[in-house]
Amino acid sequence: MTDPSSSLCTQCGLCCSGALFGEVPISPEDAPALEQLGLELKQGHRAFSLPCARLEGSRCSIYAARPTICRTYRCGVLQAAEAGEIRLDEARAKIAKARSLTQAVRALLPHGISLTQARREWLARMAEPATESGESRAAHAPLDLALTVLNLYLDRHFRDERRPALTLQELGRDT
Repeated sequence: MTDPSSSLCTQCGLCCSGALFGEVPISPEDAPALEQLGLELKQGHRAFSLPCARLEGSRCSIYAARPTICRTYRCGVLQAAEAGEIRLDEARAKIAKARSLTQAVRALLPHGISLTQARREWLARMAEPATESGESRAAHAPLDLALTVLNLYLDRHFRDERRPALTLQELGRDT
């Protein structure tokens, strides 16, 4: 059987694009090499923001030198394919659906707003009591709905339930 990671990961790229997560935590050992490769590190060299500056289409341009977390990460779809729980064509269909939902969200984003930033603002809106006027809430409704659908799909098929899309720290709140 073909190794699913060799074909699925290069067709997907969702873990690098900012669709699944807002940032990638890195180990201290990876930091110097990643800086030399042009990644802008943040949080005292503990993470870098997504989308990854080294993502080209759906492929990593620094594949051989990618950080440890990138080498070891397995999304839910890849895990299911590797375990034989889903066929490769089913995995590819899930990837295509996730990419389509991601594009639908991106089509609704105001110019200059990243998917990560939009998700951060969406989560903040969802966490706060409804204090906006009906008109203001209606203005956000199409994007909020698209983000809800995307994130439910990603949570169900791609994300590890132990690592949410955005942490409270990423929202700028203390836990």
